[in-house]
Amino acid sequence: MSTNDPDWTFIFKENVDIENFHIKNATIVEDRLVIFSRGKPRGVLEQCCSFLLSFKLIVGADGLVSGLDPNYNYIKLNEIMYAEFLSKPEITKSGDDTILRML
Repeated sequence: MSTNDPDWTFIFKENVDIENFHIKNATIVEDRLVIFSRGKPRGVLEQCCSFLLSFKLIVGADGLVSGLDPNYNYIKLNEIMYAEFLSKPEITKSGDDTILRML
């Protein structure tokens, strides 16, 4: 994905209330954009932590992603978790649970 790709320019206009925010990598899991991130999301005491940030994708009538629901969810991770750039996630299902592993 490039910042010049007109199909994805909407994503660069989204703002979040996360301090010191930076993205390590991202993937799409079913109908969600899941981002392995570092920063200080709302409600976190530490100045910086690792977390999974999840946005619901908005899909248009043509079946293409047209936006993100701005109401994100996050899961704070163990402090030793730190995804390296371009790390490929391994995604599996166990019943209703989705399991995401960073190799």
